[in-house]
Amino acid sequence: MKKNGFTLVEMLLVIALIATITAIIIPNITSSIETGHAKEYESYVKLLEDNLEMYKTDLNVKDNKTVSIGDLRSRVSELKYDEEKCTINELKIQKETAGFTYCAKITCDGKEYKSKTCK
Repeated sequence: MKKNGFTLVEMLLVIALIATITAIIIPNITSSIETGHAKEYESYVKLLEDNLEMYKTDLNVKDNKTVSIGDLRSRVSELKYDEEKCTINELKIQKETAGFTYCAKITCDGKEYKSKTCK
């Protein structure tokens, strides 16, 4: 006798296998996406720090200064970040005894990212 189609046991086995693979893969994909977003936002902070340094050099800033994003945009046209996801909280040039440090604080997707030199 020739058998056509699949048995119920075979179908259930395939469904269970697909469900198991999906349960393993989805958390890993979600974690990878979150890590990617965090790296992207950290790169925004680094970009802002670099632009603060260029701003200080261009204007020959000698003391502490709080800078607005408008000030940076007027000096550096390459400054790009996702304005829909991120809000810039603080941009500062700080004079230290050994030179200058640059502080950038942003909030993206409800989490704050900041420069290591921010106090």
